[in-house]
Amino acid sequence: MLDRILHHLPWLGPLLAAGVGAGVGRYGLGGGFWTVLIAALIGGFLPVIALAVWRRFRAD
Repeated sequence: MLDRILHHLPWLGPLLAAGVGAGVGRYGLGGGFWTVLIAALIGGFLPVIALAVWRRFRAD
């Protein structure tokens, strides 16, 4: 059941990238272009990596 819910996790990447980029740009780390870009890239790939780790190490 949980795997069916987590199936949609990678689709959150662009939304999460936009949110992390906007948050860093607005509130944290000084918000320069490269800082925001790197934070958005990291935030965008986190759901994809989390799903891969979940599928690799889940206990069936």
